[in-house]
Amino acid sequence: MEITEFHFFFFCCVFTLFSRNDGLPVSAGPVTRFSLPGGNVVLPCRPASPLSHDLVLEWLRVDVPPSLTLFVLRDGEELKQDKDDRYVGRTALTDGYSLSLLDVQSQDNGTYSCVFWRGTQRQHQESVSLIVARVSEVNISTSKMPSNELLVVCESCDWYPPPQVFLLDSTRKDLHALTKRSTGRDGLVSFSATLHLNKATLTGNRTVICRVEIPEMNLVRESQIDVGEGFSPQEAGSLPLVISVLCVLLLLCIIITCVTVYCWRRCQEHILRKTKPKKGSGASEDYLLELFGSVETSAGEMEDNKTSEGKAEAREVFPSDEPLPRVHADIMNVETTGTIQTVRVNRLSKTGVEASEELADRDLTEMEKYKEDILFVGKQRGVHPALIAAIISRQSQAGTSLSQTGYGTFDHDCFGLMQINKLYHKLDERTGPFSREHLDQGAAYLRLLIDTMRKNTGWTAEQNLKGAVACYIAGPEKVIGLKYDEVDSVTPNNDFANDVIARAQ
Repeated sequence: MEITEFHFFFFCCVFTLFSRNDGLPVSAGPVTRFSLPGGNVVLPCRPASPLSHDLVLEWLRVDVPPSLTLFVLRDGEELKQDKDDRYVGRTALTDGYSLSLLDVQSQDNGTYSCVFWRGTQRQHQESVSLIVARVSEVNISTSKMPSNELLVVCESCDWYPPPQVFLLDSTRKDLHALTKRSTGRDGLVSFSATLHLNKATLTGNRTVICRVEIPEMNLVRESQIDVGEGFSPQEAGSLPLVISVLCVLLLLCIIITCVTVYCWRRCQEHILRKTKPKKGSGASEDYLLELFGSVETSAGEMEDNKTSEGKAEAREVFPSDEPLPRVHADIMNVETTGTIQTVRVNRLSKTGVEASEELADRDLTEMEKYKEDILFVGKQRGVHPALIAAIISRQSQAGTSLSQTGYGTFDHDCFGLMQINKLYHKLDERTGPFSREHLDQGAAYLRLLIDTMRKNTGWTAEQNLKGAVACYIAGPEKVIGLKYDEVDSVTPNNDFANDVIARAQ
């Protein structure tokens, strides 16, 4: 076919129209990154071709009006005057132009862009979506049905993004449960998976596993239950009179036992309420020590605090021979709102201080393993042992959430029961994540923070104690200078200090 001048002109116009992009290189669609609150994440920015070094790089959050500035790089140096206060101390460039976002918070969920400027003209732009996930405890239970079947229920609340839920047998075969989901106003997802089970349904050792996963993050939570004893053969006809009488007597014994135990517990609670000092009584410190275990005070505790302050500043975070004076702050007088997490107990929801107390109770059995070491380092560092135990409960669930290497399951930079960050502290992994030396390092750091708060604020001893707990996770540079009621605004989930204090109380 002969190409005329008209055809050639038409082709050039169409090519020019569709190839124009106003100087912006065409990049792929936005990528997605996931993180848990308190973790670190890298937001990628990798131009396909090299860019000129005279360009200005700007990282922005673009899903909120107006957009927020996270990082600006010009002539190889960061410009901090336009940086949003919420990202101060939390951003750094890595792997070229990618951005490392530290201490991820729930409100960081959104869309981010890296933009390269020459003057007022954009030369390149890439976008990345950050999803801050939320996970909760998975509960599985059974109830007997009249038809000699078992009803298996797996439920949990406050997940994001929406998870996949499976009920499996011991061979990991899917049992095809019926799953119902609901989404709250805050966007968090709750679910309930139910399954009617009979003997023929199960294979293996009659174990049912509830598996909840977020595939995009390779994040899995599992809970399992043995249902073998839940099945019983169908009984035909009436029971003999003697067996019936024995069953009635056994039932009466159980009822009497339950009533006796209930009355005894109520009596103990009544006695405890009478003996427990009220806030402000001045005896709360000794009362907590009696509950957790006695800690002998040294004769040197009444010495001049100035000497101890000087030692605390210069002291290395390692075991010492001489005990420090005990911090004179009453934990029971520290104001606290507890955790923002919702805890489900027997299908009832607990929040605030009640939720923190429930979480602490769950760790008591494991905490007994470290009781002697906690008491020792508490005495040596002059820090209340209940406060050390509360940090262990919050940080590592008394060690049950640590990996085999001793580091956190979700934060691979934090080590041991007290989750000491290797990026900011010198660690000796040879001492072990559960060792007395590790606990002493954490307690010594906490004592140093208490003394630092006392010398840099005009607060009461109890307020300084709460501020030091916030410093433990966020760093003193973020806490000092805040108002007292703002100390948790810089901590993970905005509740670290309140949660730890409530667990200690």
